[in-house]
Amino acid sequence: MSSSNSYISSLEPNDRTRYFEKLMVSVEDAGDSSNPEVTGSAVTGDGVRLPDPYSLTGWKDDLSLWPDTDYGCIYTYLIEAPGPFNGEAMKAYKSLEAYNLFISGHVRECRYHPIGKNVKVCFLKAKVVPGQRVAETPHNPWVCLTKKEGYVMAAHCTCMAGLGEVCSHVAALLFAVEASRSLQEKRTSCTSRKAVWNKYYKDKVPAIQWGMKQEEKARQQYLEATLCICKDVKLEEVGLILYKDFPFIGASPDGMRQCSCHGRTVIEIKCPYKYRDIYPAADLCLSDANYCLDKDCKLKTGHRYYTQVQTHMLVTGVSTCDFVVWTNAGMVVVNVPRDQSLLNVMLSTCVQFVKSSLIPEILTHKLQCGDSGVDVTFQEDDDPNKRYCSCQKPAYGRMVKCDNNECESEWFHYKCVGIKRKPRGHWFCPSCQC
Repeated sequence: MSSSNSYISSLEPNDRTRYFEKLMVSVEDAGDSSNPEVTGSAVTGDGVRLPDPYSLTGWKDDLSLWPDTDYGCIYTYLIEAPGPFNGEAMKAYKSLEAYNLFISGHVRECRYHPIGKNVKVCFLKAKVVPGQRVAETPHNPWVCLTKKEGYVMAAHCTCMAGLGEVCSHVAALLFAVEASRSLQEKRTSCTSRKAVWNKYYKDKVPAIQWGMKQEEKARQQYLEATLCICKDVKLEEVGLILYKDFPFIGASPDGMRQCSCHGRTVIEIKCPYKYRDIYPAADLCLSDANYCLDKDCKLKTGHRYYTQVQTHMLVTGVSTCDFVVWTNAGMVVVNVPRDQSLLNVMLSTCVQFVKSSLIPEILTHKLQCGDSGVDVTFQEDDDPNKRYCSCQKPAYGRMVKCDNNECESEWFHYKCVGIKRKPRGHWFCPSCQC
């Protein structure tokens, strides 16, 4: 294989050297090192150089061939793997951008290449559209993985950060690989599947069924009422909208209204099942402490709907929301202004949660695996050498206490007793259950 393709030729000498270093593997991993179609150059004392992925042909569109790469492999490569870009790798910890690229469907045309029959590593490549600029030329990342374990050996991307191996486009490709394999998908990308997680609730809960059936009727009645005030009103249905500054925040308003006299206004419609046959502003409704409107027929600032409509205004960039409460007995429209003070607090809280909790969980699945990583805090008179649990090891991670006061081990690691969350009620260890 010739390395003189246009991309490699465009690299600076030092970058070109680094690129070739990424393609070096051990003779054992190369397997078919004697096959000239497998190797990009002769075998050296440093190992075997694999062919340049950008020069390969014969890529396969078959997800069943992909390695079983898990979040541990991704985490290790992005955060902990030693190398010349280890300092830069810490920046990849804020890989929310990468994960958002994946879940937003920006990872496209994923392809697999086995390199050779007996080669223990393989290539995966994709086209990743940068950010929300769907019309822009996509970047072309590739990753080298071990076929059996799914370990990430090397990676590269044609973007400016690609030589550092930790760009968001490489990480987005890795997220796509893990998700597709874990879902056992064969042809359809997991981002294009119809959402089914809340199907049970939509089908079984009467209040949700009622709201879904009446929403369109409420929308039409609202449109008729606004047309009496403004003749050029347009009401548009919208889906999920992501906040451009922080794309991990999104909202799904029930509509957007636009007219020449009021500009753009976001719409949120509620059809309360409990009071479905009572006028929304009736005293019976307004006197209910759990009702969304107060006695002055305004949306309660402490109600969850208030936070919802504020989020609508945040992601859509408008300053007002028409909060529509509809029942069989009538309709009430409450205009809610933008509460910037609340939004500032919400944004700060969300950003902190994403950085401190969500991203680490996305990368490591520690909570899902039952390991929170929270250490037991010892008191001053505790013996640091004391052993707990059936494994007779020190206290660490998540632990549960046996309710038998005479239990010799007293505390047990979650993993050792096979639990993932705090038990309800009394809990006894296996020995004390006998």
